[in-house]
Amino acid sequence: MRGELVLAPTAGRQLTAELRRQRLPESPPLTVREQQMLERIAEGQSVAEIAEGLYLSQATVKTHLRSLYAKLEVSEPAAAVAAAMRRGLLT
Repeated sequence: MRGELVLAPTAGRQLTAELRRQRLPESPPLTVREQQMLERIAEGQSVAEIAEGLYLSQATVKTHLRSLYAKLEVSEPAAAVAAAMRRGLLT
């Protein structure tokens, strides 16, 4: 052996099955606006910059962000970006 992990075939199948069961839960689908918010916070834009770029009020942007955070089960922009990347919502 060279420090490699050796598993019996049945243990390998069991491990694979368990890992498949533990996948991240599916997120509710994002609206077009939520996806736009996500992309912009991933770029580091502020609420004011997002509002200006999308011709929305800052209050409307904050509403969309709250909805996005709720769907991703986070409470801040950096956590939203990280959660979105884990779920494949950002490329």
